Amino acid sequence: MVELPEEKNFIREVGMHDLVKGCIAIEKTAASIYGTFMQLFPKEKNFWKDLFNDEIDHAEKILLSERLHVDKIKDMMIKKGFLKLS
Repeated sequence: MVELPEEKNFIREVGMHDLVKGCIAIEKTAASIYGTFMQLFPKEKNFWKDLFNDEIDHAEKILLSERLHVDKIKDMMIKKGFLKLS
């Protein structure tokens, strides 16, 4: 993946916590869509349910990783140039 200067600025401006919250919101939105599809397409309910559960699992893992690895994430972001020590 190529790092673009705009990405660094975006992460600095938004902040790590808000970025994680945004990722969780995306995962929950996808889960909600799949939940709707479970109701709309009952014959494929198991398929949509698996996708729904995957998205909820992703959201939980993102939240857990933020809680468990905040310092490691910050260190990595500093090393990559996304954050600067103040």
